[in-house]
Amino acid sequence: GAPSLHQRRSATMSYQQVEMNTTMDGVEATSQPMGRKAIAALIAGAAVFATVGAVASTRSSASTSQLDATPPPAGVNQRGMDTTKSRGDDDQAPVLLGSSSSDGLLVDSDADSVTKSLYQSLQDMSLESGIMFGHQMSNWNSQAWTHPKDDGKYSSSDVHTSTGDWPAVFGFNFLDQLDGESFAEHAKWVFQNGGVVNFYWEAKNPTNSADSYNSNNDPITALMPGGSANAQWLEWLDDIATFAKDLKVDGVQVPIVFRLFHEMSGFWFWWGTKSASGSEFKAAWKYTVEYLRDTKDVHNLIYAYAPAKPTLFYNESFDSCYPGDDYVDIISWDRYDLDTTYRQTILDDCDAVVPFAIEHGKVVALGETGVAGGVQDTDDPEWFYEQQYKPMLESDTCKYLSYALTYTNYKASEYWVPLPGQTTYPGFLDMYKSKDSIFLGDARWQSTEYYRLSNGTYTDGEGLDMKNGYSNKAKFFPASEVGEHDDLYN
Repeated sequence: GAPSLHQRRSATMSYQQVEMNTTMDGVEATSQPMGRKAIAALIAGAAVFATVGAVASTRSSASTSQLDATPPPAGVNQRGMDTTKSRGDDDQAPVLLGSSSSDGLLVDSDADSVTKSLYQSLQDMSLESGIMFGHQMSNWNSQAWTHPKDDGKYSSSDVHTSTGDWPAVFGFNFLDQLDGESFAEHAKWVFQNGGVVNFYWEAKNPTNSADSYNSNNDPITALMPGGSANAQWLEWLDDIATFAKDLKVDGVQVPIVFRLFHEMSGFWFWWGTKSASGSEFKAAWKYTVEYLRDTKDVHNLIYAYAPAKPTLFYNESFDSCYPGDDYVDIISWDRYDLDTTYRQTILDDCDAVVPFAIEHGKVVALGETGVAGGVQDTDDPEWFYEQQYKPMLESDTCKYLSYALTYTNYKASEYWVPLPGQTTYPGFLDMYKSKDSIFLGDARWQSTEYYRLSNGTYTDGEGLDMKNGYSNKAKFFPASEVGEHDDLYN
């Protein structure tokens, strides 16, 4: 049978780690990302676009008006927060093309109002002096447990154990949903409490139902109309469409960021460069998006494009495989590296990807990232703060990331989020407490329209008591754990 999810990802991590610093004949990028002067010129020029601040004051709809009347849950600090303060500290920040309105900007011009508000709010976060923290399977998997279906413990998370807060972005996998797991209640809980629901899909080979690393029978063309696997592909898309359309809270559909065909610039998946040409990939992407949007009338999806290793595979990422602005909402990328080289690798990636995203008027994010194989063997206690978030926020390009999502906690010997007592926990806590990170309890996120609308649907029982403290942070950590960096955030 197919290996488990974490076995598949572990295999990928090991494989990519070996590949990390190698170059493949015929696969390495033939064009290079922009130089630093070009980056500076583009970012400076981007400042001419409309300001985001005009959006919140002008946007209205029947749906949002109805939701506006619903009070947020008792105890959630959104009620008493001061929203008159400046949203960010970068007055000269570039504003994304079209950011004066999310209408007509999304792949789906018929996207519902809450989905549009999520996209706008993700744009807003690109201008904040912090990056949203995301975690794959955060309320489903832990170092110590895996939730059975519908056990009601939707708030449990290693992130919460470590900080008392939750990720702003929660990741799930459509592969597991199609294989019989049920993420519906966990995803609804995320939405009700103001978080972002994010799905990727390690799609099986539609010609033989083998795993995503099996490229037999030319699946990239077989899934197309007239192909031998078209019926199977549409059956899976029908199931995804049903899940997305049925994912509702009090009649409000939950928006989903869908990271489709991720890491296509690499060679390891059946939709990657070893098994699919650029034109074949683009045709499959467009066909899939059009089927969900136009045939199945799914209007709560935001489509995220996420190549792998964009500095190595730049041409594949942003030329031969890029489906076009009309088919992409978020430009992101996936990147793992050794703990000792991660910092420079991410900075280089940002210099390649962020200018492209700004030029094309898209939200930019790190779709999946972290230390290759997990942080359990990392011996730098301050890694999360000193090697990840602090350098990104000091970068002229990385600082415009909307969110960065790290991978799943599978067990105590394979995890991407540390628990108290583990080697990298001090730096994780410093990263959390710093202004460089934005978690669910952060007032900067809670001031967005999406948070207000989604959190306002929690009418059954009480929502999370975020206990917002100073500097936009939910002050859960005890006074005894106040660290050396805290004077920066008082």
